[in-house]
Amino acid sequence: MGTGSSDCYIDRRFADKHFFSIRRAVVVVTLAETSVSMPIRGQCITHLLVENHKYSDVTFIVLDNLATDVIIGEKIFKVHESVTLTFEGHRPPLTLNPLKKMSVPFPKPFSHLSEDCRPIANKPRKSSQADLHFIRDETQRLLLDDLIEPSNSPWRAQALVVMEKSGKRRMVIDYSRTINCFTQLDAYPLPRIDEIVNELAQYRVFITVDLKSVHHQLELNPCDRKFTAFQSGKALYQWRRLPVGLTNVVPEFRRTIDYIVKDNDPKGCYPYLDDITIAGTNQVEHDRNLQVFHVAASKANLTMNESKTQISKSEISLLGYRFG
Repeated sequence: MGTGSSDCYIDRRFADKHFFSIRRAVVVVTLAETSVSMPIRGQCITHLLVENHKYSDVTFIVLDNLATDVIIGEKIFKVHESVTLTFEGHRPPLTLNPLKKMSVPFPKPFSHLSEDCRPIANKPRKSSQADLHFIRDETQRLLLDDLIEPSNSPWRAQALVVMEKSGKRRMVIDYSRTINCFTQLDAYPLPRIDEIVNELAQYRVFITVDLKSVHHQLELNPCDRKFTAFQSGKALYQWRRLPVGLTNVVPEFRRTIDYIVKDNDPKGCYPYLDDITIAGTNQVEHDRNLQVFHVAASKANLTMNESKTQISKSEISLLGYRFG
């Protein structure tokens, strides 16, 4: 089984051996690592039993020469809160927290394109072998995380490697020469810092919640994905989630957070970019406000970075100010 795949697959010889009924189907499977498409032999529908969990009417795509008899895809795993796999290794358990997509309306980063908008396919820039290997590895990681997909877009931006102050390397996509050239700025406002400061001053207990890879939690509308296409190696990919580097990423994410907050009306909740501060005049009010926020976040499928989320405190530093 492999969680890198969204669908379920079965080897044709295994299906024939167990007398599965195979139906014709018009489907093409694209291999993520090579962008090569391969024909299928059909589909079969059967019940699946895994560790006493029964799944009814599961559709398996039938392939020739599959590396294993059966591959169970994400469509099965994602109905569970988590999946535990037990091996015989000597190291401590490893917990994986996949980045979920939010259950909110599609963002619209390309709703204000100029009239002269036209596809641009940038030529590759010269990069070192180390950078090319880094871009290749990052691309594979993004494919496995289901953040990008193979593309046949007429647009083509270039992937670059930048060095952060910490010395860590990071892959970025340069949209300044492609879609950003034709994107008008979304004027959706950021919250005023002075208003947040004045309101937070009335509270005594605080917690700051860090949102995990905030932009990548927003799923792009399939018709908008072509604008995000970029080259990696000799292949073309596009984003399934909202990427960093687009002109209107921040306004779109801010609009989404406001949608979540206003739709559920949590008290003492103050979002600012990828941090959300929840406050109360005392511990009881703080806990109540935090619970309301958690309900709202759960409804929206919002993923939080637990390792960077602080416990409740009587004093915090935020936006250059100290409260408490």
